[in-house]
Amino acid sequence: MRELLEQYDAWRAEGHDVGRAVVIRTYGSSPRQAGSVLLVADDGRMIGSVSGGCIEGAAAQAVLESRERGGARVIRYGVTNEQAWDVGLACGGTIDVLIEPDVPERAVAAARDPLASGTSVLGTTLVTDLPPETPDDLTAALRADPAASATFERLTSANRFAILYRLQDAKRPETRARRLEQYVAMLARGEALYPQKGLSTP
Repeated sequence: MRELLEQYDAWRAEGHDVGRAVVIRTYGSSPRQAGSVLLVADDGRMIGSVSGGCIEGAAAQAVLESRERGGARVIRYGVTNEQAWDVGLACGGTIDVLIEPDVPERAVAAARDPLASGTSVLGTTLVTDLPPETPDDLTAALRADPAASATFERLTSANRFAILYRLQDAKRPETRARRLEQYVAMLARGEALYPQKGLSTP
């Protein structure tokens, strides 16, 4: 991200909020390597790349939408060979991209570190906590209940993790099923496990 710092600083100096998209995993011959970064200002301007031009628009839109939801998530994009050829790349692939509404301060600090390798796109080594992936049974239940799904999309990372952890922690299938039913009903009522602005607690 170091090569993007000048523009990041300029946008922040203008009073703009800045989010980011980061390639965290690649499959096949993907256009960009893990660690590639796209910065997106709140007015839609962007700099950097996660796919060499194949899905930058979609990733930027996801960053802007994440600002409204207030949470990070991972999106998997498939880049077809045809898409890659259209922007002058040799081949496509599949990439997992971390979408964040804001650039973490520790990521900025790591990129500014003068002791980091000048050839590293990440600066110093930095561990980023990823939002856990939604299991299939919860995904299906949310699809069947639009009100619960809408609340789930608004949850902070902490509230999402709390639900997913408690589902994963269930020792028996019937316990998991009961918890799933309880949490979906809770979400349908517009509630969250932990206090969150705009939502009540059970």
